Order: sequence, then C-alpha cells, then structure tokens
Amino acid sequence: MNKNILRYTLLMALAMVIVSLARIMPHPYNFTPVAALALYGGARGKNTAFSFLLPLSVMIFSDLLVMQFLYPDLGSPMAYFGTQTMLSVYAAFAVIVVLGFLIRNKTKTSVIIGATLTSSALFYLITNFVSWAGNPFYPQTLSGLMACYAAGIPFYNNEITGSFFLNQFAGDLFFSALLFGAHALFTRRVSQTAHI
Repeated sequence: MNKNILRYTLLMALAMVIVSLARIMPHPYNFTPVAALALYGGARGKNTAFSFLLPLSVMIFSDLLVMQFLYPDLGSPMAYFGTQTMLSVYAAFAVIVVLGFLIRNKTKTSVIIGATLTSSALFYLITNFVSWAGNPFYPQTLSGLMACYAAGIPFYNNEITGSFFLNQFAGDLFFSALLFGAHALFTRRVSQTAHI
C-alpha cells in the first residue's frame, strides 16, 4: 500500500475517533472540533481530495453516532442526511476547507486566528441563510433574514459563554489552536530530528 494512502487512512481513522468522542461526550452546545478540522485539512492537507474527505467523512461518521446514541428518537439517520439543514452544514464545512486552501503554508498565528474566526462566521452565515431561505416562518425579505440571523444566537444557561453562537467561536479557536499547534510542534520536532 502507498505510504501516503496509509498515513491518510490512519489520520482519518484517528480524527474520526477523536471528533466523534468530542461530539458524543458532554460538551457545551456547539463547542466542537469539526470546523477546525475542516480548516486544518484545507490548510495543511497535502492532497486536495483528502482535504475535503477528512472533515466530511468525520462529520458523517460522528453524525451517525450522535443520532444513534444521543438522539435515537429523531428517527432514521438516513432521513436527516437528505435535509436542507444537513446540506447547509456540509456545504459550510466544504467552504471552510476552501478557506484553508487560501492560508495553505502560512504559519503566522494571526493568519490562523483570522481564518478560524472567518470560518466560524461563514458557518453561521451559511447555515442560517439556508434556514431562512424558503422558510414560511420568516418573511423572505432582508428584515426576515436579519430576524433569522438574530434567532441563530440563542442563549443557554451553564455554558462557556452563555451563547450557542459564541461557543462556536470559542470551540473553533480552541480546536484550531490544538490542531495547528500540534502540527507546528510535530513539524519542528521532525525538523530537529532530521538535523541530528
């Protein structure tokens, strides 16, 4: 088996396990590693197809686990995968991978933080836009769209920030720091070992 294919397969399996556990274990609403994984995949992935495949495969796998173990009363997972909501979530993650391509090989912390915050905003804007489009609950006007965006920032008790929306930013920053930081440390360690 090709060494790169084996490495990608092992990385994907590890990412699936870690992200799935992070989504199933008790955690603040929307404080998950998936957007960070999509950004990291685009920015550091050596293979374009793998950059998209990693976060989308992880999402499918972890969605199946979440629906099986946390929300079994919602019905068949297959019914969810055809919904407008699901499509908007997966489309948002694909856009975040593309954002990762734009910062590929950039190592400045400020660039990574900016891209992380942009990815959070893009996810929020895309998924809430799709929730508004064609929804009879909201007027199909600019004010209806703004009402939908405002409704996308609910508040919860006993959370990190108190906000679903702000938890997303906090989670994306935390997991991006973890992924990009681990990558930087690993790269530095490999470079030092090569010079010994």
